[in-house]
Amino acid sequence: MVLNSGVRLIYFRKTLNTEEKQKVKEVLSRIEGAEVLERKALDALGCHDNRSGDLIVSPLPGYTMSRAGSSGGQHGRFAEQNPILFFEGPGFKRGAVVAEANTVDVVPTLLHLVHVPPARTVEGKVITAALVAQ
Repeated sequence: MVLNSGVRLIYFRKTLNTEEKQKVKEVLSRIEGAEVLERKALDALGCHDNRSGDLIVSPLPGYTMSRAGSSGGQHGRFAEQNPILFFEGPGFKRGAVVAEANTVDVVPTLLHLVHVPPARTVEGKVITAALVAQ
């Protein structure tokens, strides 16, 4: 299991058989306030199997899975972390499609466009593939 930004990624070892995998899914499906996304649903969302695992346990709206007692914050539930973003205006490429970006990349990108350096606490990177070269 991998803890990642408020969701739990589950990777099965090859030694688990189909019945054992189904048992894991059944147990995880009993978690109140969470949904379990299987490989088929993850593939439909465009999730890479080496990065998203075999199952994802994602909190439903109103619930959060946190790392109680540790530092850091949450950047949203699974659906909130994989939004479709549309940018329009000066500085953005027309019709650009960006294969990999995260919601935490929006703020650094907007700050870049207005020539404001991000605070050291700002996470993410500039989505350069969406920007007109300057």
